[in-house]
Amino acid sequence: MTMICTDCHHEHTGRSHGFCECGCTYPEAIEATVIEITETSPMQREFNKGLAIAYINNHLLEDGVAHLDIRTSYFFYDEDKDFANFALGSKLNDEVLPTLYERTKIRYWSKGIV
Repeated sequence: MTMICTDCHHEHTGRSHGFCECGCTYPEAIEATVIEITETSPMQREFNKGLAIAYINNHLLEDGVAHLDIRTSYFFYDEDKDFANFALGSKLNDEVLPTLYERTKIRYWSKGIV
C-alpha cells in the first residue's frame, strides 16, 4: 500500500508510520489515491480533449470503448494532468482508485474532459 506523508507529501510504501526521505517523521499518513480534478488551463484542456478524442476514435471497434463520450465518461490523467490513455464509460468505483495509483502512473480523474 502506498501512503502519503501529511507533512511533506512524499510517498511511502508499506507502513503508515516511520521516517521520511526528507528526514521528517510522518506520524500521520493518508492512503495514496487517484484524486478528482475539476479544471485545468484552457491549453491543457484542449490538449487532453484532442488526446481523448483520438483515443476514442482509435478504439471504436474494441469492446467497451464505443460507449465513451467526451462529456460524460470518466477520464484519467498522469501527474502532469495529461490524459493517460484510459477512460471508463461506466460508474467510477472509488475502491479501485488506490490500486490505480499504486500500479500505474494515473494520479487524477475527471468526469468529462477538464
